[in-house]
Amino acid sequence: MATGLEHEPYQDLNIKHTIIQGFTSTRTTQKPNCAFSYFGKYTNHEFAYLASFENLLFALLFSRKGMNKKSLEAFRQHLLESENLTFDNWHFSTGCVPIEKKLVKNGIVLAGTISGMIDPFYLNGVSAALISGKIAALFFTDKKQAFREFNRFTRNFYIKQNLMRISYKLPAKKFSFPLIAYLNNHLKWVGVI
Repeated sequence: MATGLEHEPYQDLNIKHTIIQGFTSTRTTQKPNCAFSYFGKYTNHEFAYLASFENLLFALLFSRKGMNKKSLEAFRQHLLESENLTFDNWHFSTGCVPIEKKLVKNGIVLAGTISGMIDPFYLNGVSAALISGKIAALFFTDKKQAFREFNRFTRNFYIKQNLMRISYKLPAKKFSFPLIAYLNNHLKWVGVI
């Protein structure tokens, strides 16, 4: 089972999770394929990103600590000033991310974000989703190897999660967050083995 950020499966399977909120928008573009991450006060110590493929451009601003229209306006202004981009139709959305990691829960093999194959510090998950699909498939031919691979790729899940929790509590975010992020960046994770 791979469900992305949809809330209902987390509840149905009793997977511990936290809610994320944010804004998304899409538009067409003639620019080449791109992927950018943005960090600023408007991200509430998470990140925003912009990604395109062929002529579709997607923007996302989200946070585990909640998101408001003031932050959205700051992000929109940043995109205009730094990338000369505007988006007309922003949509508020909610989702969730796991705070536990499990390859199997209630007899169901999990893949993608719902399994915990997401970086719990930055919440990056695309490369993890691809790898977790292969591990989930491996479960049906070699369970021991699937668990070994899952544990290898998620070995720093709880450390990274705790670093983010610590970063929320520290004062002087302008100085403390980069320090915690520096420590986090030295921990191996999916795609950085």
